[in-house]
Amino acid sequence: MSGKNLFINLTPRFIEVVVPDARSRNLRVGASPVEDATWPELAAIAWQPLVKLVEEHGLEGRTAVVLYRSPTTTCQLSSVASSSRRHGIAAARMAAQGSIRFGRDDTVIDAAHIGRDSKRQDARIHFVTAADRCDATEAISSLVESAGLIVDSILPLEGIVIHHLVQRAIRHGGAPGAGCTSARTAPASSWRVKGGSSCFGRSAWAWTR
Repeated sequence: MSGKNLFINLTPRFIEVVVPDARSRNLRVGASPVEDATWPELAAIAWQPLVKLVEEHGLEGRTAVVLYRSPTTTCQLSSVASSSRRHGIAAARMAAQGSIRFGRDDTVIDAAHIGRDSKRQDARIHFVTAADRCDATEAISSLVESAGLIVDSILPLEGIVIHHLVQRAIRHGGAPGAGCTSARTAPASSWRVKGGSSCFGRSAWAWTR
């Protein structure tokens, strides 16, 4: 079945699928009663409810942007004094390495550009950076694909919130870092778990604006 991207909201307690078609459906099923369970554990529990939901509503083959909450993710705001977006992303990723709670080889770290100050003298480029365990993002990717869906991107909800709030602050000439510098106990960045690489999913960032 072809069509617009689905949006899947994954939390330890429920799974919500948003279908942005003519009927604009919101479909929801339970996942697990364990609030602090990790996604390698949750995937085994959530698989059957998600498969059933996808089959009942004929959603097989659709592309999904996945938003998720997890106790293993960390995301934060990074602001760097650089005129190069490429160099800024590299600096933001390096800064995020200091906040990871797992071994570096077991963690995926990524960064997404938010914007640049336009009215301040000491203009800086702002990024949201995120880190999560590789097995968490891989479990989410496998869960969604096992239900017959195609993964477009996997994004932590708090990373999206930081991106949205900082972008609004920049647009209104405010201080991007005010009250929004770190989110450690849930969502991190946007991963595309394909071929061992990861990148922020632009479609989902655009959707939050």
